[in-house]
Amino acid sequence: MEWEREALEKIKKVPIFARKLAMAKIERYATDKGKTKVTVEDVDEAKRAIFNKTGTDTKELVRFMRDIPAKEVDDKKKNLHEVSGCNENHLCPFSLLDARGLLQKLENLMKESNINSELIKRIEGPVVYHYAFRIAVAECPNACSQPQIKDFGVIVESMPGKGVGECINCNLCVQECKESAIVIDGGGPVIDYDRCVRCGACVLVCPVHALVTQKAGYSVLIGGRLGRHPKFAARVLEMVDEDAVIRALKAIVRIYLQKGEGNERFGSLIDRLGIEYIKKEIERRYE
Repeated sequence: MEWEREALEKIKKVPIFARKLAMAKIERYATDKGKTKVTVEDVDEAKRAIFNKTGTDTKELVRFMRDIPAKEVDDKKKNLHEVSGCNENHLCPFSLLDARGLLQKLENLMKESNINSELIKRIEGPVVYHYAFRIAVAECPNACSQPQIKDFGVIVESMPGKGVGECINCNLCVQECKESAIVIDGGGPVIDYDRCVRCGACVLVCPVHALVTQKAGYSVLIGGRLGRHPKFAARVLEMVDEDAVIRALKAIVRIYLQKGEGNERFGSLIDRLGIEYIKKEIERRYE
């Protein structure tokens, strides 16, 4: 439908997230009156008739849109959770462990939690992308899936240690280590664990097993985000097994659904409750 220039200028005062919906409602209102062009008067009348304006435009439109998101999400098959990995076909040479099974379990857990419907109930206004609860699993510390900026991140890590093989001073481990965490002395490789990022590269290149994997597992990070107030995720578990990751996610989802308020993101909930509170709730899953 055609709009008068003045009417278009007036509709610009409506928040951009609600403008398209408001315009559609106003056009329907004008059509019902037999009009083919929206005027300023139509905008004013429609706002009074449809939105029962008693306060600011923003508040009224947000209230009006509250029941819209559920239908949109169902119709378009959108999720308010996202589970991603970095090695879909398991072809990456840096992968320390095949995490495809874990990814499927995390996806199943999120579906069983009914997080979509629970978040829709409390979100005020339209459902937008940043409300989704994001999970990422990385199969090595290169972390291509960016778990450091997700609500729940998992990184596979491998701790190197001294093996039974006798070092031949080939220096391959020293050359391979990008963190300068290894030196060779008379007794073989010495690892600076403060520098080591647990990537396992030194173990892969050692030809005589002077270095081996001492321990491998999943480290869990929570509360990462970008946006207006970016923040790296905090580590809450170090090199645990798959079951511990699942238990941690169950605890996190439970906290988020029970303690979260309105449009609050999980990272903001951690800021409010404190990371120590979250850690204690995760630890309770081990009891």
